Amino acid sequence: TRFEDLERFDQADVIMPVRGHWRLHFEGGSTVLNPGDTASVPEHMPHRLAPAMSGACAAFRIRKTADPAGPTWKGN
Repeated sequence: TRFEDLERFDQADVIMPVRGHWRLHFEGGSTVLNPGDTASVPEHMPHRLAPAMSGACAAFRIRKTADPAGPTWKGN
């Protein structure tokens, strides 16, 4: 991966693979993330996440927002 292909975000990025294997590219290297792994990428760190395999892949990416803390769903 070229340095130009990496992304930067103003907020930290927490990545949690759920299905499949993912390659996390960062300045100076890369690593494979598997289901059950958690990666914390500091704010402004150049990185890129891409599937490391063919087939179905899914991952959670969590970033800070301006939304207040609290329930995300309310039942009747």
